[in-house]
Amino acid sequence: MLTKISYGLFACVLGMSSTITYAQIEEVVVTAERRAESIQDVPISITAFSEEGIEKMRIQDFGDLGNKIPGFGSVSFSKSRFTPAIRGGSSLLNGPGADAAVGLYIDDTYFSGPGDFEVDLFDIERIEVLHGPQGTLFGRNTTAGAVNVVTKDPAEEFEGKFEATLGDYEMLQLRGYLSGPLTDDKRASVAFSSTNRDGTSFNSVTGNDVDDIGRTSVRGKFVWDINDTLEAKVGFGYNSIDETGVARDFVMFGPFIPFDNQDPGLAGFVPDGDTRTVQQFNDGGYRLTQYTASLHLTKELSDASLMSITTYRDMETEEDPNSLAGAPIPIFSLAEPRDVRTITQEVRYISEYEGKFNWVGGLYFLSSDESRDGRYETYWEENTRFSGFQTFLFGCSDPVAGPGGGFIGGGAADPGFLPDPACVASDPSLYTPNNFRVYQETETTSIAVFAQGSYDVTDTITATAGGRYTYDRKEANGFSEGDPDFFWNNFRTSGEAPNIPVGTTAKDSWEEFTWRVALDWQATDDVLMYGSVSTGYRSGAFDYLTISAFLGTDSLTTAVEPETVTSYEVGFKSRFWDNRVQLNVAAFRVEYDDLQFFINFGDGGLNTNAGEQIVEGVELEFDLALTDELTFSLGYAYQDGEINGAISPIDGTQLVPEGEVPGQTPEHTVILGLDYVKLTSRGEFFGRADFTHKSRHFLELERPPQFQSETEALVNLNAGFTFNNNVTISAWVKNVTNEDIVLHGQGFWGSFWAASTTVPGQEYLTLSAQPRYAPPRTWGVTVGYEF
Repeated sequence: MLTKISYGLFACVLGMSSTITYAQIEEVVVTAERRAESIQDVPISITAFSEEGIEKMRIQDFGDLGNKIPGFGSVSFSKSRFTPAIRGGSSLLNGPGADAAVGLYIDDTYFSGPGDFEVDLFDIERIEVLHGPQGTLFGRNTTAGAVNVVTKDPAEEFEGKFEATLGDYEMLQLRGYLSGPLTDDKRASVAFSSTNRDGTSFNSVTGNDVDDIGRTSVRGKFVWDINDTLEAKVGFGYNSIDETGVARDFVMFGPFIPFDNQDPGLAGFVPDGDTRTVQQFNDGGYRLTQYTASLHLTKELSDASLMSITTYRDMETEEDPNSLAGAPIPIFSLAEPRDVRTITQEVRYISEYEGKFNWVGGLYFLSSDESRDGRYETYWEENTRFSGFQTFLFGCSDPVAGPGGGFIGGGAADPGFLPDPACVASDPSLYTPNNFRVYQETETTSIAVFAQGSYDVTDTITATAGGRYTYDRKEANGFSEGDPDFFWNNFRTSGEAPNIPVGTTAKDSWEEFTWRVALDWQATDDVLMYGSVSTGYRSGAFDYLTISAFLGTDSLTTAVEPETVTSYEVGFKSRFWDNRVQLNVAAFRVEYDDLQFFINFGDGGLNTNAGEQIVEGVELEFDLALTDELTFSLGYAYQDGEINGAISPIDGTQLVPEGEVPGQTPEHTVILGLDYVKLTSRGEFFGRADFTHKSRHFLELERPPQFQSETEALVNLNAGFTFNNNVTISAWVKNVTNEDIVLHGQGFWGSFWAASTTVPGQEYLTLSAQPRYAPPRTWGVTVGYEF
């Protein structure tokens, strides 16, 4: 019934008649090059969203945003691990202090960690998504792109807006802001957002809903015009999250094969076809508290602006263990609470010369202290494949075929066979629940100097060149304690202690010069053509958690090497048909060297560097004002890439087959939009319809089917009426087709399948999966008032 109503709403948006007049495409102003410019004048590939567009598309978090950006990919392992990707560039390294491939900036405050994208998007003036490496003008170097979020400044006149939303799953959302002058030279604003919603999945084991929402955010700003040339702007933010863990749906493919006492059937597992009913032994939990503060001082000079930008960020999270196997028994659970404290200071000079040359330059400093206190529990029952790996690392000293020699039917060359009973008897604790903890703290110091200048070679041709020198230093310390486990706590090798000793310290430093050159030609007043070459860099990283035992504890003092990237881009930006049409196209080739990546294999996980990654593609954004009331938009991205030289540092074997496509790189992305506005004597009707398609792609470098995702047809609708008294009533539906979109794949096949029943040729890898899904169809009604 709901689907029929939704499609009827869509038809209503398209079917309203009007006298055909023609609107013009809205001009969007961005600050991608640190000065306010029309997006059509900036020789960079940018996807931008205005305040009006954000509201009509109901972009309220980064899950919503990612579905509106051509070529944007993401994987969401948990609420503390969201990894975005642009043009195939991403980072699955999640250790404290690891640099992001896609940087997030909110009012110049830098958010860098894997849990930093769990923020509400509210009180937004615009969002700019920059494609490709940002190694010159943006605070931290990033190799894939940057998301620049600009919130609204206090208004010159008193204004405000409040809205309430009721939806299914008992959703209640309250949002609003107040803004205006305090005195002739001072003004302030405050905004808030509160969202509560029951879980969209039901855990039949605990009887509770999971994947709920419980978030509160507050933002305030104060602006003081100290004199005619000096302005001070102070901002603060607070947000909190109190939610359950995520839902993982245990899926069994093929014939059901019984397997001793770890048989999910014996633990109450009942196979079903409902993706929103899960059977997890616990619900998990995630809680976050975050404070941000910033001070912007701007001094207007006779022909330039001088800015000082100071930011502070303090985030703490708590987690209850969350089931990763999605089963009624505690095969694998994980909690990774983090603390982050970051201070940045930037001094920026922006020229406003009347001549042919202008430039931006400055200094940047970052100091960050980040920790992760990982708590893990596993249970590798003795008759399953994973118990073979457990035996191989920690069991009998003689890894030859039984009796009493380690394995039945195999040896060290194949540690997946069943452990010999005599070997199990010698250390039965290896096959009872393993509890362990891995703590790591990383202190990062970064100093950079940067400059970029543009010179008008002729009236229509401009040359741009810029560079950035960066010095990074990182120092990590930590320890592990608890039971040995082959996958996570696997440091007990011959002659070494079973855990990382307290006080183990690793440190290193790196320096890099990154640069950008570009040439653009204003062919006509409405056509800009450009070409550019730019570079980016991510500093090295330490991770005490995900490392192979074969490397030994000495490897803790050896960082994953820095990653560098060179990007080639040509494109054009155009408007024609009396500004009714806007067409922007960019073609690119991105070459990564020493690609930083994480991969699961055999005896554990590994952070390392690949030889190289190359991604090529085309991005297109097209807007057409069909009439004065109806606008059509199309976003499209084609991507193709390959990884070469991903060699294991342990034994030189190939971790990723040569030529494999990188993770989070859908070959085709299609985004369609229709925006309708109709003025009447009583007010304004508006309607918005969005469609997103992403072709099937792998989420990570592993290639089991569980690690694939596809968006066949994600449809979102929003329509409403704003009355002349400024009251707005709207109704919306997200994911109209109720599509199950995989956010992350799991494949704990070795936890279930006994070696004696596994299928030859590793086919058992495909027999179970524990996917995490994006939200199902949701709907609601919003009532707001603006003045």
